[in-house]
Amino acid sequence: MTRIEGHPDDNLLIDLGYGGHPTLAFMNPKGEVLGRPLERSVSSFEETLSAIEDFTQLEKREKEGEKGLEFERYILEYRLMKLRGGQLVKRGKALRGLTGEQQARVDGIVLGEEVSDLVLLSMDPAKIEIAGKRMQEILDGGRCPQMVRDANAWSVLSRYAEKIRDADLLERCAKGLAENFPNDEYMQNWAQSLKKKVKALRTTDKGIEKP
Repeated sequence: MTRIEGHPDDNLLIDLGYGGHPTLAFMNPKGEVLGRPLERSVSSFEETLSAIEDFTQLEKREKEGEKGLEFERYILEYRLMKLRGGQLVKRGKALRGLTGEQQARVDGIVLGEEVSDLVLLSMDPAKIEIAGKRMQEILDGGRCPQMVRDANAWSVLSRYAEKIRDADLLERCAKGLAENFPNDEYMQNWAQSLKKKVKALRTTDKGIEKP
């Protein structure tokens, strides 16, 4: 991704529809994107490679005439980030005949997309309460397990907690960050800063200190 004479692929990132660094993607020799890791981690990178292999086998099974693979295809396309945004939600809601476990997994994926939308909504300070309230409902519902590993989700919740002066929710955010990012120094420091805010908020609300 350099602008040096004789380098024809300088705009590769933009041409593929990506907008930032680092961007991780698996591509074939033709330059076609096969999939992208859901998270920036070694484990997610390895899982994506495995999913690419599974997807290749899935397409082979479909060509051989095997039916009833809609759920499997949906999960693999989600894992490879072939489905995103409204298309991800629409396809998920259209699936039929799922087991309870399969439906719960699809619900979690669909709710995860709503979480992403709420993160964007919260960028408007006037809408932080709307976004935060719905985010807390999703967290309490427990139907979107991957949400706890989303730092942006905790950011919305913590800003919402401060806005409405909810010390218990703010403490929950601090605990969530500490537990779900145990090896991330930045997240651990963030958790500690929230704990200090919890203490200050509770002290202030008891009237020991002035607001």
